[in-house]
Amino acid sequence: MLGNLWEGYVIEKVINTLKDDYQFFFYRTADGAECDLVVFKDNQCLAAIDGKFTPAPKKTKSMAITMQDLKARNGFYVVPECPETYSIGRNQYVTSAWQISEIIRSM
Repeated sequence: MLGNLWEGYVIEKVINTLKDDYQFFFYRTADGAECDLVVFKDNQCLAAIDGKFTPAPKKTKSMAITMQDLKARNGFYVVPECPETYSIGRNQYVTSAWQISEIIRSM
């Protein structure tokens, strides 16, 4: 249940911080792959975001499918504590809820 609350918090924080300049969607395929939040600007998917209530998330098949389907520039796993954003794969990163909005704005 804590993981679901964290996902909701991340979604709300990103949407409330970035507001009107971006478009926000939930993504789910017929096969069940899903991503908590995808962020678009000017018809380009800038970020696929998954909230993970764990200190060390692993890459997921759902993120890979989302990024491929939407041609997302980057994928982010947003965790409660992450002093510095780091890479866990090609264009996939772990970051904190306090850093994610600034990262997206800089894209």
